[in-house]
Amino acid sequence: MMWKTFLTLIILGAITAACGPQNVLDPEGDPLQAWIDAPLNGSTIPLAPYEIVFSGASLEGTVENFELWVNGLMESTIPAAYQSGEGSQYGYGLYQWTPAAQGSYLIQVRALSGEQSSAFAQANVTVGEVPEEDEEVAPPAEIVIVAVPIQNANCRLGNSSTHFDIVDTLFAETEYTPNARGNDNQWVRFTGPVYGANCWVFIDSLQIYLNDELVNLQDVPESILPFASYPPTPTPTATDVVEAPTITPTPTLTPTPTLIPPPA
Repeated sequence: MMWKTFLTLIILGAITAACGPQNVLDPEGDPLQAWIDAPLNGSTIPLAPYEIVFSGASLEGTVENFELWVNGLMESTIPAAYQSGEGSQYGYGLYQWTPAAQGSYLIQVRALSGEQSSAFAQANVTVGEVPEEDEEVAPPAEIVIVAVPIQNANCRLGNSSTHFDIVDTLFAETEYTPNARGNDNQWVRFTGPVYGANCWVFIDSLQIYLNDELVNLQDVPESILPFASYPPTPTPTATDVVEAPTITPTPTLTPTPTLIPPPA
């Protein structure tokens, strides 16, 4: 607050230098007078802490204190400060005021010197809405996706249980982080927890959670779990094809007739 008070003193000094107290003080008026420098009568101020600035002068002595009133109730008594040193004819005061709500307010100030008090200086002001502040943009909430196997699940090199080998295992009721899914939402890809290779698990073996909420895989945004192409189905090689053995038929032997000699 030191800088704010210093700035107020500079502004007050500029007002005094430009206008001069003699322009506010009426030499032919009351010997003790007060006026409000800020806020000005008829002005609108925000619903926020506001520093009221007021001044006074004595034709016959020194301004010692000020009384500040708001809507007919005394708010505070403020000792006078002096620009020209203690005992100056002119004094001023500052008061940090926080309006309770929007609406119209009557601010009144009077100067005190010994047993004397000045007439009230007053300003009617309107307290408006709270000034808009730059809203801090909250960072987007992190979305965490996990997959939990409902039973031990084979993790294969591709999207087929007949064409692709098993290279890893996902264990039941354990959380795993998927890194992709197939375009048909039928298989989910992981980094194998044991051997570290990319492998695929059929969706029926998994439960998918977004921030601990069970969801369908097709409802997961692509920004959370991207799509990936399945590996091409391997083409069987000649060594993979088992040929039926060639059976050579056994030739049928025609028995040689036995010659029986005729009877003698």
